[in-house]
Amino acid sequence: MNNQGIGSWTARRARKTPNRTALIHEDRAISYADLHDSSTRLAHALRSLGVAKGDRVAFLGPNHPSFLLTLFACGQLGAVFLPLNTRLAPAELRYQLADSGTRTLLYVHGDPAGLNADNLIEAELQAFDDLLSASPAESIDEPVALDDLCMIMYTSGTTGRPKGSLLTHGNITWNSLNVIVDVDISSDEVTLVSAPLFHTAALNMTCLPTLLKGGTAVLEPSFDPARVLKVIDRHKITCLFGVPSMFDMLAAAPGFAQADLSTVRNLLCGGAPVPARTIRQYLDRGLQFVQGYGMTEASPGVLLLDRRDVVEHAGTAGVPHFFTDVRLSGPPDEPREIEVSGPHVSAGYWGASPRPDQWFRTGDLAVDEGGYIRLVDRLSDMYISGGENVYPAEVEDAVLAHPGVAECAVFGVPDEQWGESGRAVVVARPGFAVTAQDVLDHLNGRLARYKIPKSVVFTDSLPRSGAGKILKRPLRDRYGGLPMQTTVAELAALAGTDLGESSWIEITQDRVNTFADATGDHQWIHVDAERAAAGPFGGTIAHGFLTLSLLIPMFYELLQVQDASMTVNYGLNKVRFPAPVRVGARIRAHGVIAEVTEVKDGVQMAVDFTVEIDGAAKPACAAQGVYRFYA
Repeated sequence: MNNQGIGSWTARRARKTPNRTALIHEDRAISYADLHDSSTRLAHALRSLGVAKGDRVAFLGPNHPSFLLTLFACGQLGAVFLPLNTRLAPAELRYQLADSGTRTLLYVHGDPAGLNADNLIEAELQAFDDLLSASPAESIDEPVALDDLCMIMYTSGTTGRPKGSLLTHGNITWNSLNVIVDVDISSDEVTLVSAPLFHTAALNMTCLPTLLKGGTAVLEPSFDPARVLKVIDRHKITCLFGVPSMFDMLAAAPGFAQADLSTVRNLLCGGAPVPARTIRQYLDRGLQFVQGYGMTEASPGVLLLDRRDVVEHAGTAGVPHFFTDVRLSGPPDEPREIEVSGPHVSAGYWGASPRPDQWFRTGDLAVDEGGYIRLVDRLSDMYISGGENVYPAEVEDAVLAHPGVAECAVFGVPDEQWGESGRAVVVARPGFAVTAQDVLDHLNGRLARYKIPKSVVFTDSLPRSGAGKILKRPLRDRYGGLPMQTTVAELAALAGTDLGESSWIEITQDRVNTFADATGDHQWIHVDAERAAAGPFGGTIAHGFLTLSLLIPMFYELLQVQDASMTVNYGLNKVRFPAPVRVGARIRAHGVIAEVTEVKDGVQMAVDFTVEIDGAAKPACAAQGVYRFYA
């Protein structure tokens, strides 16, 4: 064949195992012969629209056979495949289409309105079937080399505006070979693909290696823990991939303890280190993780911790893949940056100059433990407290060991004494009444004092990228301000102190509805968006007392009394509501300590608050909060 790229895979599989099932989607089985036939017909259809070698072709939609048909059709023509993230906003999608110069877009279950493409193809239902039926089935064998560009995968944007990573046919092929060798993918593999194919791990670490080997990929449009358990039983799944949060949700699903998981032999996890408690949950079911570390730019596999090593080398990311070279760069007595080289590593980014040498700098810090690489943190996430380097991943792992903590993110915030100190943003497990002091007491003795966060903030959920990685930038934006830290004895000297401003809180309709249910106040101006749209404020507004209730978390963002054994919210005085708060608006509190007086065994403090509305001239409310702190 002239085509040496992945576009030839369907033809090669069709001649070896034409009747074997390649894909299962919504209980419809697609053989390798049918996969090749449909891919070829789609390639002819794209060619008739003017798509040629090097042209970019995008796909927008959930996991669906058409995603893979488009990928292989592009491969047959030498065109470049661009998978789009369905979770992006229209403006973000438009940026990627414009940046890559894409003119052809195929879509499933979506509305492409507002997306600029010369050719729009709905890749499902009867119209798509008619398009394929009307296209020729004759073989296409364009010259495609392993060094030719196969796809552009945009990075998740955790460190800036997304960049299009250039992955060649050789990059994808060598990565698949790494997976087949190291994970021991078999020709009878039945792989569940419920993580989105538009991310590199689901596509390149599970789906494509399975198809190269001749196994079966079961496509699910999204991850649903209860449904996953049913699919494992129905299709006798042998391999599944997820990020740690997906495996945590699966373990928490009703029926997990009783589910028949006897066919599962490959449990692949990536995107973040697997917490020790998650490993234990699956070990109790007789399952061991194969843990991976990688990035889009490496197609993505770099390191792999085999199931045989998951206990002895727990906490490490394993050793380099078979055809991968890894080195640590930096001073030998501290964590060093991981650099990776190999035939699966991208040469660079779309529109940028090629990388100057063979080594890709990952930005991740690690230590070498006898050949096993332990990730310490992102180079950009490390902070310095009192002259000591602190790596948040280590602190997060210790916080997650608390039985009442479901999720955690740690980052550095300004500290007048230490330069920076740690702040932990924590999601509590349902049913656990966890306090900040509980978390700090749990860390005492587990970590060096300088590593223990000085403050703990609770939230309902942590923002994540589409790949499941926690996004720390929005957390820093919201929780990264400097709270005043003091003691009960020092409060008397703080009268007149300006505490500054809290972070913004968005007033969502869900928040208003929850307050309405809790108070029984369901007036239409608060809960009936359609009626309120024609009302005096042009939409629903927050209850005044909802705004007041939010003063509590906003105040504790501004001031922390570290040695208080008990804090009492003593009441609110001088309350005024100059302006309503529209749903969708953001508010924040500005506080000034008005008065401090001594009481028995403690101190009473009055704080004058102004609750500002983002972009509004008048505040939402003004009030004086009264608090008592007991030593």
